[in-house]
Amino acid sequence: MTPRSGIFRLEREVIAAGWRNKGLWLLQVGGNAVLAGIAYAWLWIPDRTPWHLVESALLGLGLVAAVFWLHGATFARFLSLHREGREGLGAALRRAGTHIPALTCWAVVSGLTLGVITGVGTCVPGASARLASAATLALRRPVSPMLIGGLGEAFIHAAVWFFAPAFLLPLALQSAEHGLRGMSWKGLRTAWSIFRRGRYWLDFLLLLVLGSYVPTALLRWVPEAESLASQAPSLALRLLLAYATAVTAWIFLASLLGRLSVEARPGAETTG
Repeated sequence: MTPRSGIFRLEREVIAAGWRNKGLWLLQVGGNAVLAGIAYAWLWIPDRTPWHLVESALLGLGLVAAVFWLHGATFARFLSLHREGREGLGAALRRAGTHIPALTCWAVVSGLTLGVITGVGTCVPGASARLASAATLALRRPVSPMLIGGLGEAFIHAAVWFFAPAFLLPLALQSAEHGLRGMSWKGLRTAWSIFRRGRYWLDFLLLLVLGSYVPTALLRWVPEAESLASQAPSLALRLLLAYATAVTAWIFLASLLGRLSVEARPGAETTG
């Protein structure tokens, strides 16, 4: 990829890489829709017999593996592209398939991390009164427990939806690229180099807004209509638009992580 200059060089390269991979975008659109349908069907598997339990477990494991395969291949494709490699999507899918165990380990670590954060969040309401009392003594002015509780809940939400994903996704990319070696010290150093980039946090926030807030706003917006039948086309259109927006934001995020991971190598050019 030819180096470009300018303050928005990073963003231009990220968007250009995502735009050129329309086949990957279509794979994400179709693949996630199929996986969502399978997940819905999985919830309806009965548990009346041992075979039902075996069937549920096998389908659940297969579903998890397919999710890791799809998104691991997305990471691998953008890493190869930003390294000026000529690896196609098929090769990225094959390499991601061999690294599903590493992505499973990453998912376990991520689940434990989010579980700990959520567990801390459940303690906030009970501790708000004590923290407000301590803050009142320290500041020598009254501090409301409701204020402390509100700040605590805001921090937990920010940790779950922003800080934790921002820290965990670069590690997922290392696992998708290097397998279990991505969880090694070298992989952690590469991820740390990404964390130190101020541009990463700004772009991650913008893509988070594009991929979560915008689709949610589209789905919550209900235009005025005379009947339920006239609202159905609007709902279908808004659902499709919200889904396409979320997938597009995810594609650009994977491209961003791939670009920053390549630039994190020693001697690579960095921006921002």
